[in-house]
Amino acid sequence: MPRIVKRQSFCSEMRSLEALVTIVVIGFYSGKVSAELIYVPRDTVTRIGDTAYMNCSTNFTSKKIRWYHDSNYVYTGGSVLDPYLGRYRIESSTAGAYNLVISRAETGDAGTFRCIDDDGFGREASAELILIDGDPSCTQNIALDETFESKKRSWQIVCSLSYSGNSHPAMAWKRQGDKTPIVKGVTITADGRAAIYNLTFDVNELKNDTRPFICETTQATTAQYNCSTPVFNTTRAKKTSASLRMTSTSASLGVTMLLAIAVSVISLNCQENS
Repeated sequence: MPRIVKRQSFCSEMRSLEALVTIVVIGFYSGKVSAELIYVPRDTVTRIGDTAYMNCSTNFTSKKIRWYHDSNYVYTGGSVLDPYLGRYRIESSTAGAYNLVISRAETGDAGTFRCIDDDGFGREASAELILIDGDPSCTQNIALDETFESKKRSWQIVCSLSYSGNSHPAMAWKRQGDKTPIVKGVTITADGRAAIYNLTFDVNELKNDTRPFICETTQATTAQYNCSTPVFNTTRAKKTSASLRMTSTSASLGVTMLLAIAVSVISLNCQENS
């Protein structure tokens, strides 16, 4: 009889232990699941005065998200904090979404935004918000080497813009209608306030392609920020070269004529003296 009682007591303790282990495992697993951020913020380019969006979602709806701007609290799971209250808001269009919306973006809004799961096991993700002051500006047809002796006619077109942020916007040159950006001949200079994207190319390589060149951002945006050159005139350099050739030919002809006149005058003087 005592053996039966002991066995029943032992089994009861084991069942309690099993239940406790199950609870711990489920809790641990739930914490791990809640830590998965299924939508994370991406580096974003927005024009000053426009609305910026930084997305972040978790797949466990009972958890909260914390937002930071650089090292400052923006949202701690309850409400947006000062001094961000007013233009900043949290938008939850779907379960688990804590998307940060910034209205009328200002220069001071640029920087690093971090999205952190409020759980102890939480993951975090960060992205840059880069603000541009107005639209990019494109300039075309700047001749670098355009002489009739040169077989290669190098030309340059320039895309420039002003920005605020920890890095310059990622921009790319394309031809109108092309999806693939141009890589050859592209150089970038940036000083933290202004960025210049130069594209240098040989006019001969254009042949009869007169499509405009387009400079556009390759990062996430809320609008299209780009500029384009007018239809490129591939004959301008050829006309200039032709006029240079004509000028050279005219000069040579003039020298020849002067030499012929001089020879004639000398011959005439020689005849008179004889």
